[in-house]
Amino acid sequence: MIGSVWHNIVLSTFISVYVFLLSLLNNTPQHSFVRALIVFVLAFILTYGVRQLITYILDTRTKSIQRSETENTQEEEASVQSEELDDHDEINEVDTSETAEHIRKLMNE
Repeated sequence: MIGSVWHNIVLSTFISVYVFLLSLLNNTPQHSFVRALIVFVLAFILTYGVRQLITYILDTRTKSIQRSETENTQEEEASVQSEELDDHDEINEVDTSETAEHIRKLMNE
């Protein structure tokens, strides 16, 4: 997973302090503290979800890149093998024609 729990705690703390200070202007300190605590929990959960989503997206991209690299490697190997087979076929054709000539010479003698 991207980051750590400390990222969640730090970001949630900053958000809850901000909410506490804004809420303190219109509410009692106790009520502001409860609101800040609720916002801290919600921000922590939201930050965790965002981190999880980012990790999922990056893992999907990494797997997709690895899959395409594997396919490219397999295609290259297949093309090299087909080229080797083509070369082998050419050698067989040359050998076949030479063998046919030798057989004709033997039959004519």
